[in-house]
Amino acid sequence: MPFLEYTMLDGSSTVPAKTTKSYFICSSQLAQLQLSIDSLAKQKAEVSSPKVNREIGNRKPNPSPVATLKSASEKNVVSSDDPPYLGESSFEVHSHETGQILDIALQDSPAGHGQDVTSSLKSLRGLHNDSTQNYDVNFTTDLPMPPVQTVLKALRIIECAHRSMFSASFNGEECGVVPPGFMLCSPFGDVRRLRETCQRIYFPVNGYSASDFIIANGGLVAILGLPNAGQLEAHGLDIATASEAVKMCSNNVSVTITKLSIFLEPKISNIESLLFGVECAMAESDHNKAWYLISFAARLCLASGLNRLKDSAEDTEEITRRKLCFWLTFSLDKALSLNFGRSPNFSDYDISVGYPQYPKIHGRDALYLWFDMARAQGSIYEKLYSAKGQQDSAERRASSARLIASEFHQLRDRLKTILSKTTQAEREALTDTEITILANLTLIYRAIPSQKPAHPLRFSDECIAVARETLEVHEALCEKILSRSENQIRMYIDWNLSICPFTPFIVVLGTAILDTNEADMHLLDRVVDSLERASVLAPGAKKLLSICKILLQGAKSCVEHIMSSGPPAPHANFQRPETSTFVPSGIQENAMPGMMDTDWSTTMPEDWSSLQLDNPDNMSLLFDNYLANSSGVIPMFETDMTRFDMA
Repeated sequence: MPFLEYTMLDGSSTVPAKTTKSYFICSSQLAQLQLSIDSLAKQKAEVSSPKVNREIGNRKPNPSPVATLKSASEKNVVSSDDPPYLGESSFEVHSHETGQILDIALQDSPAGHGQDVTSSLKSLRGLHNDSTQNYDVNFTTDLPMPPVQTVLKALRIIECAHRSMFSASFNGEECGVVPPGFMLCSPFGDVRRLRETCQRIYFPVNGYSASDFIIANGGLVAILGLPNAGQLEAHGLDIATASEAVKMCSNNVSVTITKLSIFLEPKISNIESLLFGVECAMAESDHNKAWYLISFAARLCLASGLNRLKDSAEDTEEITRRKLCFWLTFSLDKALSLNFGRSPNFSDYDISVGYPQYPKIHGRDALYLWFDMARAQGSIYEKLYSAKGQQDSAERRASSARLIASEFHQLRDRLKTILSKTTQAEREALTDTEITILANLTLIYRAIPSQKPAHPLRFSDECIAVARETLEVHEALCEKILSRSENQIRMYIDWNLSICPFTPFIVVLGTAILDTNEADMHLLDRVVDSLERASVLAPGAKKLLSICKILLQGAKSCVEHIMSSGPPAPHANFQRPETSTFVPSGIQENAMPGMMDTDWSTTMPEDWSSLQLDNPDNMSLLFDNYLANSSGVIPMFETDMTRFDMA
């Protein structure tokens, strides 16, 4: 091969055989170098002055022409194992982008072929690749799984629901088991992916991950936990087999979720498995565990950049999966945040991802309704119950409360519209959403002061009206669900009463005491009775039942004491917060002179809102002071109620 001639930048050169050819090569290389410098300057300007439409986030290598052609021909394929997300403020992103620009600018120049430059750029790429490397660990377990035949029948159940969801002509009533929109609100997303995951578990040719194991078991719990005995028999399953499978799979999720590494990679499958762990923890009424897991899932969402996914004219299947995963995590985070009174893991100012795009199919509108409700729940905490919200004036909090309440009234109107267009089976699956809306409204109106004298058991007229309606709807719904399906009452308790503070019970209880209202007492009795029947099936109801029974017993004793002798004056050394925030309506001011004559706004130096009367332990202390001279009922309030996890 002929010797390769080249010209050095410092003027030294090899003398070619043909001078004309030497000049031509020199001019050509100088032109290429000038183009590289111009390209470098242009890209450097883009980095220092980012445009709105410039791609940000995940670090990805500059695609080669071959890779570009391949991606163009495979539009619908998006990897679910992208490197962790890093935002524009990250130094690593800056260095990675600058390294790519230098690599492009120098690849065709003589300087780019120098050993030092090549080695340096290669080292930089290696540093970036090392920081995003995933370390998957092979997973093995001795935990038992349901028989293959049971799993196949379960998968056929959701195949039927899948057809009814995407086919306008398919009769969804033929399924009679799973609501058509069931897959939209499930972490596994669709039938095909769950089926493939189950195949990896039962036929582990290439092994499977801990996330695969959790998703398969969590999906089977969700499917087999819905039908009643008759519906199961129609699909070749008996209630005993389904119950045993649900119990086995629930245990598998509960055991495996505790073995996940705290250094879990930010992959979609890992987030989905954590969502199933949250569902399992809620079914066990272990809300502290649920909060830990949803916080973990939220961190992985942020590390994956799911909060900044970009919308497109038509989402691919993988993009839809990612969006659904994010918004399910977001919704549970906001609900549990409000229930615990803790800051949510997601900040609205850092979310730009849109909702997953679905055609006009069954369940889509309900799914969007739940996402909008989660956003509104975030506003409840931020504007009314966060540290900053508590520092606002009563007037400002009341104004914020009314604005948020109007959002929930709009959500309720949307729910009524959705219910009017659904089948009977779908209506039954969505009716309990009204309870969540009403319970949130009660919590909102609780922040609005009454026009009557301040008292910790007095709430606004709107708050009392909504609280009573909530308990009445709850009682009627429990009657229907208990007569229809054993598992549905468990799901109702777990997904509605457990993720939203049961404030309506507290509001009606306080009103019943101040008003000595017999109708309210009867309503509370019926609610406790419904929880008692539900507690046979739902662990969450057992805990809620224990709390409500103790509070109701205390309220009855309090009213009986008031009716017989009138309440004693509060202790002089009783220090409690003051507020004009908590107030019930319809007060019979002559019925309880001892309580009504006290000026709570002057005798209590702090804000009553910090007492948090939703907490049963605090409520029992309040009753204790009212009944301080009644030794017969004091032991009841000495019960250690802190063992009941209200959250």
